[in-house]
Amino acid sequence: MSFASFSARRAWLGAISCGLLGWLLSALPSVVNIENQAIDLRMRLRTPDRIFAEGVRVVLIDDAAMADQPYRSPIPRDLLADLIRRVSAGEPNFIALDVVLGAATDSERDRALANAIQEAGNVVLVADRVSGGEGMEFSSPNKLFRDAHAVGHPFFEVDAIDKTVRNLDAGSVEKSGEMMSLAATLSILVQGTGRLQGDSVLINYQGMFSAEEDEVSAGAVTTLPASVVRLGVVPGDWFKGKVVLIGAGFSDSGDRHRVPLSGRGNDYSLMPGVEIHANALATLLSGQSIERVTGGAAVLIVLVFVGVMTFLESRLKTTGVFVCMPLLIGFYSLGSVWIFDAMDVALPLIPVWLAVLGGALFLAAYRSRTEGRQRRWIRNAFSHYISPEYLETLMADPAALELGGELKELTVMFTDLEGFTAASEKANPVDVVDWLNGYLQGMTDVIVKHNGTVDKFVGDAIMAFWGAPVDQDDQTVSAARCALEMQDFADAYNRSEQTRGGISVRTRIGIHTGDVFVGNIGSRDHFNYTIIGDTVNLAARIEGANKEHKTWILLSESTWSRVSVYMRGRSMGRMTIKGREQDVEVFELQGLKGESDE
Repeated sequence: MSFASFSARRAWLGAISCGLLGWLLSALPSVVNIENQAIDLRMRLRTPDRIFAEGVRVVLIDDAAMADQPYRSPIPRDLLADLIRRVSAGEPNFIALDVVLGAATDSERDRALANAIQEAGNVVLVADRVSGGEGMEFSSPNKLFRDAHAVGHPFFEVDAIDKTVRNLDAGSVEKSGEMMSLAATLSILVQGTGRLQGDSVLINYQGMFSAEEDEVSAGAVTTLPASVVRLGVVPGDWFKGKVVLIGAGFSDSGDRHRVPLSGRGNDYSLMPGVEIHANALATLLSGQSIERVTGGAAVLIVLVFVGVMTFLESRLKTTGVFVCMPLLIGFYSLGSVWIFDAMDVALPLIPVWLAVLGGALFLAAYRSRTEGRQRRWIRNAFSHYISPEYLETLMADPAALELGGELKELTVMFTDLEGFTAASEKANPVDVVDWLNGYLQGMTDVIVKHNGTVDKFVGDAIMAFWGAPVDQDDQTVSAARCALEMQDFADAYNRSEQTRGGISVRTRIGIHTGDVFVGNIGSRDHFNYTIIGDTVNLAARIEGANKEHKTWILLSESTWSRVSVYMRGRSMGRMTIKGREQDVEVFELQGLKGESDE
């Protein structure tokens, strides 16, 4: 497995791990609250379903209805009795009175309400909460109103962070004696079944009543001011077959709560408790509760987004990802709004955002680290063997270096020193090493000057090539020019160092152009950027043929055909190469055209 593929796998695994970590962070209470508010926003943006609560009506006790009453708390019971009688005349299915009837008040008014409840026969009351007990305990309404059809509790699940009512505490009907919420009680009475959707249901608010007192309805739940009902101007069939909830809605009523619809568009208005019960009841009756996408489905969405982001990062790099990902997230967010409106399904937003952000930050950090390491590796591997210009090109575009290896046409050079072994045996070893280091340094400088890459030193021999790691259109000409200058350097070096230990030698050079496999060869931890193939072997054989032909620079036919326009030379005939079926014609390189022989 190449370094690139290994690095890519680590990037994928790291991005997915950080993405899942971001998703896990979404379980924090503060993050859950932000996700809840994201659902609230979608609820405010959607178009209300006007037939969602067609079986539910609300009579809101408004300021006008309370204007002629002697006191506002508790709500005068003769007023409640009057409303029950007027609603009951419309033949509703059930009447729910969202007013706690605790201690007795004025006996005449109490009697009027008790009679109205008895006459209607379908009134559902609410219980008060008993403080000091374990869990939630309730007290039944005053015994004066024992003729109530059923009793439910009027309390809500209030978010501990932002005090918003989002969920309906339906209560488990399997626990005998447990008092259920008012909405759950009414739902069971209407549907004739003890089965609900669950202990906690996300209320599907479809609209918020924010109309003036003389308007009939402004939300999905039809809401009528009590003052209008008392005038007797409501059509006769307005309540027929409906569940009618009666509750406080006057300005100084304490029964008002923040709901998901309480946004900037309605000046953050609070919703009367009776309206919340109505929306909760409509949710249960319609079966259209908000479904959150959680668990495995949410993880799958997270993995898809992190996978897409990682794929884009591998193609567009970090900068491109930070440009494209906001667009992708934006489309997803808009799509979640549409899905919420059309299907009442809440796709996860904040978990996806956190996962994508976590994955993106990991990829940015990982790329920064690996690119820095890659640049250092390239500099360390090639700084001594290729020209600074080529090194900068390679570091700017590491993709030019195929880390796994590839088949390319390169020009390969081998050099050797004639007589060096015999001369070194007679000289002082320290002088030999100093002489050889100076020679190899000078020859390397010439190779680098002509944009060649030094592959290795084998004793006094040098192996170099042109055309990798960066492509070169003029690789053969560069190699030939380099060979001529290397000979000039070797002659000059001999003249300047000939007194050191008596070492004086000549350099033989062989060059061949052909296909080789070039890349990182070795193990994952220890490898060299090198070349292998028949072209390498042939270049070495051509260098050795100089001894037979008494020449100093020999080129193969494939190299000569590319440089003959610029170079002077002559054919030395064909030579037989062991292991090859065909002979190879070689050419002696004598100099540049236009230059005279010396």
